[in-house]
Amino acid sequence: MNGDQIGGILRAVLPAIAAYIAAKGWLPIGVVNESGGAVIAAVISYWSFRTNAPAAMISSVAANPDVAKIVTTAEVAAADPSPKVTPA
Repeated sequence: MNGDQIGGILRAVLPAIAAYIAAKGWLPIGVVNESGGAVIAAVISYWSFRTNAPAAMISSVAANPDVAKIVTTAEVAAADPSPKVTPA
């Protein structure tokens, strides 16, 4: 399982956990809605920023065993230590 899959699972599970906490009465629904929503939005924003950066996309593709070689700019190739990534 890779980081993208784990992130997808967390995005689906965290709202359910927040709803469970509110339903049990451990925290008032208003607190769960406001703070939980803000935390989830911040985490998702950070995750999206990190995983959609060009270097992260190249690393993700390079980790795929079906990919033999990636040709890219010298700057992006220098940022990824994978032997599959080579400069153009």
